Amino acid sequence: NIMAQLDRWPGGLPSNIWAQEQVIIDEYELELAPDIEPGTYQIVVGLYTAENGRRLPVSDADGRPYPDESVHLPLTVTIRR
Repeated sequence: NIMAQLDRWPGGLPSNIWAQEQVIIDEYELELAPDIEPGTYQIVVGLYTAENGRRLPVSDADGRPYPDESVHLPLTVTIRR
C-alpha cells in the first residue's frame, strides 16, 4: 500500500532534457497521514514520463532490470506512537 507519494520532476527538470550521466541532487519531504499505523515502511522510487505516465526502466550496475521499474531504497521509516 502507498502511504505517501510525491510526483514532480527531479531537480525541476523533465527527464527528457537530462544529459547522459548527469547527476541531479533532489530532496523530498513526504507528509504522512496523522492516523498512519505504527510500523516500519520501505521507501520506493521510480521515474515516469510526463506524456503518458509510463515508468522508465531502471537497472542495477550490472544491467539487471529492477522489478516494476522501481528501486527499493536501502533505508526505512519507522513510525512509533
